[in-house]
Amino acid sequence: EQPPIRRQNELSDWIDQEINTGVIIQTSKGKADEQNVLRTCAKERLDYLKSKKNNEKEIEELKEIEKEIEFRTGIIHHLQKTINDITRESCKRNISNDTKGTNSFTDLVKWQSLSRSDQRFITALIFQQLVLSKIEISVLQENVNDITSSAISKAVFEEKQQSDKKMKALKISHSKDVMAILETTQGAMEQKVQKIALGALSQGLDNSVQNTIDTMLNSYFTGCKEASEGVRNELKELKSEENGIKQVAENFFLSGMKKPKKAKKIVSRNSLEGSSEEDIFDSEDLEDSINDDEDSDWTPTPNHQRKRKKFTSNAGKIPSLGHPEKNDVKKMHLSVSNEYVLNKTKSSKDPSEDVPFPVIKNHFVDDGRKEYDFSEEDVNKMKVAELREILRKLGLPVSGRKHELIQRILKLNDVSNDKENICKTTPPRISPTIRDNSFWQHSVLKNHSSTQNILSGMNDKRKRETCNIGVSIAKRKKHITASVTEKLEQLDQTVLFQK
Repeated sequence: EQPPIRRQNELSDWIDQEINTGVIIQTSKGKADEQNVLRTCAKERLDYLKSKKNNEKEIEELKEIEKEIEFRTGIIHHLQKTINDITRESCKRNISNDTKGTNSFTDLVKWQSLSRSDQRFITALIFQQLVLSKIEISVLQENVNDITSSAISKAVFEEKQQSDKKMKALKISHSKDVMAILETTQGAMEQKVQKIALGALSQGLDNSVQNTIDTMLNSYFTGCKEASEGVRNELKELKSEENGIKQVAENFFLSGMKKPKKAKKIVSRNSLEGSSEEDIFDSEDLEDSINDDEDSDWTPTPNHQRKRKKFTSNAGKIPSLGHPEKNDVKKMHLSVSNEYVLNKTKSSKDPSEDVPFPVIKNHFVDDGRKEYDFSEEDVNKMKVAELREILRKLGLPVSGRKHELIQRILKLNDVSNDKENICKTTPPRISPTIRDNSFWQHSVLKNHSSTQNILSGMNDKRKRETCNIGVSIAKRKKHITASVTEKLEQLDQTVLFQK
């Protein structure tokens, strides 16, 4: 059995304290032993000098040795005092009344006072610390070995480079000396041969003898020339190799100093003029086409930030607003994206739209959402896809089984009937799920047709100003929506109170 956690913490602290104390004591003992050895050497030196005749220099040296002995003796006494104080502190009685004896790790009374579970815990803890210390020592040893091997290899490489340089210098000097010797011997031999040839001609030698001598001399001169040419070629190779090494080092240094330049993206003007507004929006795959059956928290409220990011990348393709500058292109994205979303919303909510299911009553209310009244028989005959299509157009969740979808539609009919009764005396109640969306749609739809007529007759400057106005309207939408939401909630409370 393990001791309690509080007891484990006490034993851990005690073990750590005793280990630190043991480290300090062992270090102090090692330093005291070193000082004792040095003091012994100084005493031997002092005795040796005293046995000899004392000169003035030796007297000064004796005084210095005596000061050294006194200094080292003081250090030894100080270290021994530290060891005694630490040992005395650890040998005091334990503060807790549970344990008898002293706190010293080497005291047997301390170990006898501990329970068997405490002793097991202490043994396991000491073994764990021993393993960790062993791991740390092995890691340090590996690091030391790596550092040592790298230092040795670096020193050997440097020595090899220096020896190679010296060998190259020796080869160059030797080649130069050999070439000079060959040239001098060749010149001397030519002069001597000419003298011999002139003497032989004066004595009247045969032509055969003369030809034999010329052949021997020509072979000798040819060998001297070949040897000198070989030495020159070796010198050229050594110099070219040395120059190549220097060039590689310089190129490496210069390549490290240079930074690569970033390539600028070039957008052609023809690509801006050749695209149309329909191509931009037809190529985009809207997020509304995602399978809503798998998402139970689906809401028709559009994510304006995501759509802004999507149309921002295609801002340079808008030709209907002229050719504005870069900053103006960024500002006109939001207005174009808002117009597109409004057109989609308007087309999806057109009363003349063909509906694949029977509709008994279809009208608009003040909150901007279609409401459909169905009988219970018609709803039960519909398929799951038709029910989900109705709920999707109404802005309600489309997840669940068929009976849940039917209950949701019938419940909506009851709510619409209550609304008709309440709207006679009070303002209509806007559904909170599409409150923001409907307000934003109605507030921009009224100005959409007039904005298009104005933009058609404006110049480029007026177009950019209109785009800026659209951006400011989009930014202020959130603040306006919050205030309208508060007022609508107050109206809801009044309606509930009157009801």
